Amino acid sequence: MKKRIKKVFILLIVFSNVFFVSCDRNKVYEGFEEIPGDVWDNKQKINFVFEIDDTLALHNVYIHIRHASNYQYKNIWLFVKSSAPNGLVQIDTLECNLADDLGKWYGKGGDILNLQMPWKMNVRFAHKGKYSVEYEQAMRMEQLPGIAQMGLRVEKVDAK
Repeated sequence: MKKRIKKVFILLIVFSNVFFVSCDRNKVYEGFEEIPGDVWDNKQKINFVFEIDDTLALHNVYIHIRHASNYQYKNIWLFVKSSAPNGLVQIDTLECNLADDLGKWYGKGGDILNLQMPWKMNVRFAHKGKYSVEYEQAMRMEQLPGIAQMGLRVEKVDAK
């Protein structure tokens, strides 16, 4: 009986590992950068570099924001600069809403909330090579307390 329970337990571990690994098979890149002391200085730029090999596939790009549950605002404004391997640079000004009008946070978690925001959906990267994305907080204050980490995720869209 103990051997059977042990076999079932081992099979359960194997299947759960396969399930969790396959759930993230579309990930091309995911990275996070800590904000020192959870206070984002407006001069601190956060940079992510990733490589694209498949120029035919559609991709989704997400901005990750990890913030304190006592963050003072319901949003955060960002300057987002993206650079392509061919030298093309684009700068977007984005408002990322972190809470609804009643103050209910969109992110999940406890003291630190994690929110994944869609930024560019169903895009094709025109060139193979290294791309970079740079964040800068644009909240009209030098020191923005309550932001713990910023992240970027690039994933292939499932072909259905």
